[in-house]
Amino acid sequence: MERHRPPADDLIRRLASCGLRGIAGSLGIRTAPTEWSFFERERITRRAQGEGIWPLILTAPEAAPLLHAAPTPAIETQRARTLSALADARSIAEHLSRARIPCRFIYGTALVRLYSDPGLRPLQDIDLWVTPRRREEAHAILTGMGFVQAAHGDIILRRSVPTPSNVDLLAEVPPLADPLVEERGRALPSWGIPILPPEAELTALLWRTLLHKGRLRWMWLSDLALLLHQEGDRLNWDDFHARVHRARLELPAAYAASCLAPLVGRADAGRLVGPGPRRRPRFWEGRIAALWDRGGFRGAGHFVEAYWKGGSPSARAVRILRLLWPDAQFLARRYGLSPASRSSLAARRILRPLALAKQLIRSLPRWFRDPRPAASLTFHAEPPRIP
Repeated sequence: MERHRPPADDLIRRLASCGLRGIAGSLGIRTAPTEWSFFERERITRRAQGEGIWPLILTAPEAAPLLHAAPTPAIETQRARTLSALADARSIAEHLSRARIPCRFIYGTALVRLYSDPGLRPLQDIDLWVTPRRREEAHAILTGMGFVQAAHGDIILRRSVPTPSNVDLLAEVPPLADPLVEERGRALPSWGIPILPPEAELTALLWRTLLHKGRLRWMWLSDLALLLHQEGDRLNWDDFHARVHRARLELPAAYAASCLAPLVGRADAGRLVGPGPRRRPRFWEGRIAALWDRGGFRGAGHFVEAYWKGGSPSARAVRILRLLWPDAQFLARRYGLSPASRSSLAARRILRPLALAKQLIRSLPRWFRDPRPAASLTFHAEPPRIP
């Protein structure tokens, strides 16, 4: 029997207040909200928009008067965009169903259901997962619907009319396996688009949140909190912990639990950590985590992704070397930069890993002299400050 849950609106308000104060803290703004200057409010606004929680934090009681913004227009604008994207997702699902192409809608497209108002969750694109062998067929169907592939390396299709839409066509969703797409699944209520089981959804969100992107964004923190709050009692935890163990996500799961405990309660957040003794990190896992903990190096997430995706040592080496050698044509297509700007960006891509190697070599004597305990290893400089 499912236990009583407090209304999600209470959690959303807590997330809004914590997100507002957490963003201010990440910008080094330690003063009270009533003492924020005009420029500090502008910095907080831009960071909140970049983090994807601008409509959400406007629901905090202290947000609107402090940021001089009316919450209703921003939320209404985002609601219209989200509902338009969901309508496009339903149309895509119908076309793929008629062609008997199994698919799943993942990430934000499915997680928007957790919010009481779709205007609180920005939906930048439609994340569509199909098996690799049916990808070309799905691509052809989307092209027939008016979508055109964007001119860069990712398989992103865009359409301007009747409403702007982006579709991210995915052939793999680490650390999940392809059979999940072809299994009989559930549909998003009121929209009829196929989505993942909650335990698989939570695993994919954990991977994307803490490994693939390299840092914990507030939008994903709110997704994790609402997913645990609303579907925690219906989630197959044994299956989730088995997936976490196979993907070697125990340490990120423990870190996420520590961030979520003040929001959803220690008992609910503790479910992310599996039973039994924790797996001790391997040597290089600990060294990368320790380097990441000291902060200030934004490129470390790419190296962690290259390491954790598995494969042979040669395959991992190739992934890391690809980070060192920029593709000038790719940079030109994706960013549309001038030759001088492309050269500057390419130089930064080469020098950044070299700076990491230099920092790594300098830190080795300290690591061996004063090793850190395994329980303290995390993947970030510090968890978000939650009042």
